[in-house]
Amino acid sequence: MAPAAAIAATFLSAIFTQRWGGRSASRGDAIVAPILLVTGNGLTLVALSTELIDAVNRGFFAIDPETAGNVISLSLSALWALYAAALIVLGIVRSSRWPRLAGLGLLAVPVAKLFLYDAFSLGLAYRVTAFIGLGVLLVIGGFLYQRHGRVIRGFLLE
Repeated sequence: MAPAAAIAATFLSAIFTQRWGGRSASRGDAIVAPILLVTGNGLTLVALSTELIDAVNRGFFAIDPETAGNVISLSLSALWALYAAALIVLGIVRSSRWPRLAGLGLLAVPVAKLFLYDAFSLGLAYRVTAFIGLGVLLVIGGFLYQRHGRVIRGFLLE
């Protein structure tokens, strides 16, 4: 419950700073809200990751430590990719560039993790699942880019 309160307080502080903090004459005040938003998203991702790890470790099924490690690694990659997708969708819905770019940057983390860590440490079935999931995401992204290339370039660079 404490992490949820800290996360909520961080996001509320960012909202209040954006709404009413712009009236001050200080130039440094303009950076406070973005810092609070980045901090809030970081805290949210850490809290979700911690809860996921705890849920697997306290799981309903008796699994050996190696399987639990595989499940945790694959689940963290999926969680981070879903969070990145949510940021991208939020940026599209609100027509805001920074959440979209943050989502794309965060999406690079599970992709890099898959190639640099998971490819060598996961069991065969988990490795195959991870690469199939990544392949599906890349095919969908490639199809969308082919279909809506101009719009996507505009959305990234606007």
